[in-house]
Amino acid sequence: MALENNPNLPIEVKAKIFTSETDDWLPYVARAIVEDKKSCLVQGGDAGMYVIIGGVFAGERDSSVLRLINRQKGRDEAESIAIMVPQPEMPSLAAESYRDRIRKVVTALDNEYFGLIVPASEGIPDWLSSYDRLHRVREKLVLWGDKGGDCPVAKLYPYIRNKYRLQTEDFFIIGTSANLHKEKANSYFNPAYEQLGDKEGLAYAVMDPDEDKYSKGSVTILSALPLTRGRDRILVVRESRSADEMIAKAPQISRMTQLGWLRYSLSVKAQLGRESLIGRIRGYNIGNAA
Repeated sequence: MALENNPNLPIEVKAKIFTSETDDWLPYVARAIVEDKKSCLVQGGDAGMYVIIGGVFAGERDSSVLRLINRQKGRDEAESIAIMVPQPEMPSLAAESYRDRIRKVVTALDNEYFGLIVPASEGIPDWLSSYDRLHRVREKLVLWGDKGGDCPVAKLYPYIRNKYRLQTEDFFIIGTSANLHKEKANSYFNPAYEQLGDKEGLAYAVMDPDEDKYSKGSVTILSALPLTRGRDRILVVRESRSADEMIAKAPQISRMTQLGWLRYSLSVKAQLGRESLIGRIRGYNIGNAA
């Protein structure tokens, strides 16, 4: 239901406020991010933070939504923003040769919430991904912050898929923490709305009355980049309280010390250097043979 005059919220606001007690907010938010290219503020799930979300179509050349959300947060307009996608669908957003590896780990982790850095699939626009100079691949953080499937983002995702008949590879919901740049991420609606509710381009804000039920911890970030070429190993990049449980569920997940990262980086550079040299030699031989 829509909220009108709440004395606990600032007066000078532009975004209309809904609560998630009923589902009447879904068509408004869906239209805002799919059709109107605006952003919305919603609760992101068990990770315990509110997020600003927007929508991007596969192959889309216009990066205006990315720039809009970054402006609202007060940071560099080109800053990368994660794709929010349920765990079982994460493999389809990775480069095809890595999907089996990623499928194994997300299956093992069941309903844990986490982020995963993957080599980006072809449908993800270049401006929405980052180029990893070490591994020489386009990478993308895909993330899901909910276990139970009943938070606002978890309800919005299938609603958009069904209403607009869009597949995982066709349309991406991007999201980032609902706070101003260098400010603490907001676990509660009021501080998030006070910071961002009057930002230009923010269409709607959805307050979750049950926001206390979510944990207030960060999301563990894993990496499936080709740093363990030929193996199924997944590395912990940023750790939260759930990391130990995740490692217990999926033996292919491992931590790496700073010394280990240094050794690894040197070995990857050496391996890529050898491959580049072999490629040049092969090219030279082919050229001579021609």
